[in-house]
Amino acid sequence: MNFKAAYGKNEVNYKNVIPLFGWGDWRKVPNKYSRIFGNPNRAQDTSHAVEINGLTFIKGDVYLEGWVKGKGLLVVEGNVYVGGDVMTLPDDAGGKSSVGIIALRDKSYDTSVENPTTGRIVYKPHHDSDWSRFGITHPFINLSPRMEGCFYAQGGMELESDSSMKKLINMEVIGNIVTDYFDRRKMPNDVKVKYYNWQEVLSQSKYDYSVDKETRYSEKYDVSVAKEILTWREVEATL
Repeated sequence: MNFKAAYGKNEVNYKNVIPLFGWGDWRKVPNKYSRIFGNPNRAQDTSHAVEINGLTFIKGDVYLEGWVKGKGLLVVEGNVYVGGDVMTLPDDAGGKSSVGIIALRDKSYDTSVENPTTGRIVYKPHHDSDWSRFGITHPFINLSPRMEGCFYAQGGMELESDSSMKKLINMEVIGNIVTDYFDRRKMPNDVKVKYYNWQEVLSQSKYDYSVDKETRYSEKYDVSVAKEILTWREVEATL
């Protein structure tokens, strides 16, 4: 997959990936009176949402962006490249969606201890000249991506961009994120995580049980990352 900015500049390529593109086509957005002179965009067409129900396993790299819905897990043995917002819609039954994305390392060739090459969730933003009717109104990469769901990145989370604005990228995760490999230098400028009570979400309650607690990696880890780990202890998981 590849995306270009207006006038064919700033092309971003995603090579050898399975595309899971949940945005729609702005041309299919109903042309209401207020939109005759408006600027409909891809996000207003929800008919192409990626459905994740049950357990889906993909061996290889995946490109993910746009609307998602369902109650299930997407397990990827490879890298998950995120091109922009990942937003949830209600499932087909009208209940709240509960989606998990798991990125696992491919141990058949990725055996590095210091620098994993698979099992990563990589935010790789792009321009999109066909985002809306007036493509030139979307000239910049998404500097404030929002990811809804629960994410596990065995190989870590990274930012990949050649943009001069990459230091301004701040990510918001609505759900949770867990990683086995943490390199703060490769991550977005700021990552904010907002936790939800997913047991209540699964029960399809009409109430909002969001926990009013936000953690910024920039605040939590700036000091601790600088300290050396002198010792640790491994224990067996118990139920």
